[in-house]
Amino acid sequence: MKMTMEQLYLVQSSFKQVEAFSTIIATLFYNRLYDIAPHLRERLSCEARHQGALFVEFISSIIDNFEDREKIESLARDLRLKHHTFASCLKGIPAIENAFFWTLEEVIAEDFTPEVRSAWVMFYQELKQLFDYRFVRYRVYDIETA
Repeated sequence: MKMTMEQLYLVQSSFKQVEAFSTIIATLFYNRLYDIAPHLRERLSCEARHQGALFVEFISSIIDNFEDREKIESLARDLRLKHHTFASCLKGIPAIENAFFWTLEEVIAEDFTPEVRSAWVMFYQELKQLFDYRFVRYRVYDIETA
C-alpha cells in the first residue's frame, strides 16, 4: 500500500512542528530508545544532539523529495554509506520504531491525531521498505540479538 497525497500532506505539515525541535527530539528519542533497549547504547554510541540534527535533516530531505524516488534512493544510499547502523536500525528493530513514534507523539502532542499517526506509520513503512529492498542486502549488525 502506498501513501496517499493526503497522508503525505499530514506528514509534511506535522513535521514542521518536529523540525523546530531537533535537539529536543534527539534527547527524547535516545533516552526512550535506551530505556526500551539498553543494549543498544553501546552499538549506537553517538552524540545525541548532533545525531538528532542529522536525523531530522535526513527525514526532512525524504519528506521534501518523497515523490522523487530517484532522489530518495540517492539519499538512502548516501546515508547507508555514511552511517550503516541507521540503515540496519530502520529495517527491523522494534525498539527503534517504538522510540520513533513515541517521540513524534511527545513533540506533536495533541496534533498527533489518529490520522496523523496513520500517515506517519505509512511513511515509516515506506522508508523501511526502501532500506529493506534496495540498500540493506548485506548483514550490517545483528543488533536485535545483542
